[in-house]
Amino acid sequence: MLAGSADVPSALSAQRERLASEKRIEPVSHAVRTSRPRSQQGSEADHDINLKLKMITIESHDLAEMRRHGERDYPFECCGLMLGQFESSGHKILVETYPISNAREEEAKRNRFLIRPEELMRGEKYAREKGLDVVGFYHSHPDDRAVPSKYDLDHAWPTYSYIVVSVEKGQAVDLRSWEMEPDRSRFDEEAIAES
Repeated sequence: MLAGSADVPSALSAQRERLASEKRIEPVSHAVRTSRPRSQQGSEADHDINLKLKMITIESHDLAEMRRHGERDYPFECCGLMLGQFESSGHKILVETYPISNAREEEAKRNRFLIRPEELMRGEKYAREKGLDVVGFYHSHPDDRAVPSKYDLDHAWPTYSYIVVSVEKGQAVDLRSWEMEPDRSRFDEEAIAES
């Protein structure tokens, strides 16, 4: 997902530490878990509660741009950064998308994406210059559902939003946002407030 896992998380960790010190997000070690006992996970009630607690606000034109990017890069996965602000409530506001070229080798681009560390750092620098933070990442799933894969789960970090765009036969058909549990055990769907 993100190249140079030793370098990239440290850059994002610094951002997380800064946001935690400004009380804009909970530190991972002290984050409040919203999941219920394993016996209750996956129930409709569980899903509805998590959906209400996690939310990202996105303007219509940014949603459209993520869909277009997925269609443009089809049959390969597209990817990009989501730049915006973390609210003290944990709510995120997307201000701008930052498309990035999928750096995976040609044969792997159909079901994986790669963001090189230098591309991530360039995007972070661009965000800082605008007074924004990286609030998440987006990518497409060609001819698959808008649900994170096991690979996505293994390569994601808590706090950030992960939008997955389902693109079937070149047409974006679904777009959903997800946030990882603080213990990295699973993703919970995040509500999208369209503005």
